[in-house]
Amino acid sequence: MNYYLSVISAFWSLISLRKITWKNIIISMIWAHIATYSYASGITVWPLIICLVWLLGNDSLQNKILYTLTVSVVFALNLVLYFNDYHPASSTVITKSTNPVELVPYALAFLSNNFTTSSKTAIILTLVQFVSIGLSMLVLLKNDKVKFFNAVPIYAYGFWAVIVGFMVAHGRASLGITQALSPRYCTLSFPFTILFVISLIINIENISSMTKIKLFQKLSPTFLYLIVAFFSFYQVKFVEMANQRNQKLEKALAYIRASNFEAPEVKEMLYPDAEQLKHKVEIMKKYNLSLYR
Repeated sequence: MNYYLSVISAFWSLISLRKITWKNIIISMIWAHIATYSYASGITVWPLIICLVWLLGNDSLQNKILYTLTVSVVFALNLVLYFNDYHPASSTVITKSTNPVELVPYALAFLSNNFTTSSKTAIILTLVQFVSIGLSMLVLLKNDKVKFFNAVPIYAYGFWAVIVGFMVAHGRASLGITQALSPRYCTLSFPFTILFVISLIINIENISSMTKIKLFQKLSPTFLYLIVAFFSFYQVKFVEMANQRNQKLEKALAYIRASNFEAPEVKEMLYPDAEQLKHKVEIMKKYNLSLYR
C-alpha cells in the first residue's frame, strides 16, 4: 500500500506544476510530503519540484528564487522529521552498493520489471524504452514546443522512477540483480512504463503523419492496442506471482521470528547466508526495526 501511495502522490505533486503559481507549489509540496512519508522514494520528488519551477516558471528571477527557497526549507524540514530517531547502525542490515557495475545493470533491470522476469531481457527493454522516450522528446521539441513544455511534468514523473531505480539499486544491488525483478517493485517502476507508453503514442502518431501509406495509418492504433493488451496480460501474471511470493515471504518472516535462519524459504526470499542474517536480525531487534515492532 505504501508503494501505491508514494507513486500516486508523486504523480499529483509533479502534475500540479504544469503552471507555476504559489497555489500549485503549495499543492505540490503537500503531495510531496505524503509521498515522502509513504516510502523513502518520495524524498526524490522534492528536487524535481525545484527543477520544474525553473523549467516551467514564467515569473521573474526573484520569484523563482523565492519559490526555490520555500521548497528547499519545507524539504529540509521534511528530512529532519523523516530521519528523526534514525539509527545509523540499522543501515548495516543490508550492505549498500556504490559500484556502478552493480548499480547500473540493477537499475536498468528494475525499470523493466513490469515486462519480464529475465534480467538480460529487462536491461535490453529499458534501453529500448529510453530510445523511444528520447525520440518522443525530440519530436515534441521539433513539432510543438508548447506541447513539450506541457508534457514536462509527465517526463519528470517517468524520470523520477529512474532516480528511484538507482536509489533501490544502492540499497539492494549487493543482494543480486534478481532482486530488481521482484514483483513488489513493479509499482515503483510503473511511472517509467507509463512514460514509455506515452512516448510510443507520440512516436507512432508522428510516423503516421509523415507517411502516406494509408494501411500504416490505419494499423498504428491497432499496434498500440496490442501493446496495451500485452502489458495488461503480464500485469495479471505478475499479480499472481506477487501473491505466491508474498505467501512465501510470510513463511520466511515467521521462520526468522522463530530464529530459524536455515529454512529454505528464508534463503530463497530474504537472505542466503544464515550467519550474516543472524547478525543483521540482532541489529533489527536492538533498534526495534519493522520486523520486530
